Amino acid sequence: MKKKFILMPLIGALAYVILSSYAAGPGSVLGTDLTGASGTPGCGGSGTGCHNATATASTTIGIQLYNGATLVTGGYVGGTAYTIRITGTQTSASASISLPRFGFQVSVVKTGATSTNEGTLSAITGTHLGTYGRINIVEHSAAIVATTGTGASGTTYVVNIPWTAPVAGTGSVTIYTALNAVNFNGVADAGDLWNNTSQAIPEAAASGVSPITGTLAICTELQHL
Repeated sequence: MKKKFILMPLIGALAYVILSSYAAGPGSVLGTDLTGASGTPGCGGSGTGCHNATATASTTIGIQLYNGATLVTGGYVGGTAYTIRITGTQTSASASISLPRFGFQVSVVKTGATSTNEGTLSAITGTHLGTYGRINIVEHSAAIVATTGTGASGTTYVVNIPWTAPVAGTGSVTIYTALNAVNFNGVADAGDLWNNTSQAIPEAAASGVSPITGTLAICTELQHL
């Protein structure tokens, strides 16, 4: 009987660790990049840390690049400090679904070269930076409270990650992200809704040399020298 009483708390403690461990970030727990930057399907698959095996359209994701308070609509400038804003929205029509918290991963790699990290990502409060399978990512270090809403349809999840662009001449980069909207009930595979996406960001055209100006006569004379 004594063994039974000792064993039960141990089983309970083990179950708690298994079911709650991904709250610290699947990268730190499993050592994997789930954004899709490494050329893998990302979150999809059993044991990846994204709970359900398949993505869902009920969690939508947007990626935006900001220079201060200004949305970047052209391209990045080498060496410039930016903010990557990831916005998720829970859109499930089911009234029984409540997803008040979320987790995420974000990475930036050279477009077309899935293992070449570009620029420098920085962690903020509630997140950490890690390298998993040669991919640098920032991910949550604890479940994050939703930005607006309490978990019902229309709830949004927003995180802003500092990123310093790579040197001029790098070319196009691609931001990859995975976001998991969760019910935070401590039970894996129990109604959490994740999705992932990517967004290519071109490099802004370099400022060219000022064109030669002058009268047509002078230009014509130069052609005959």
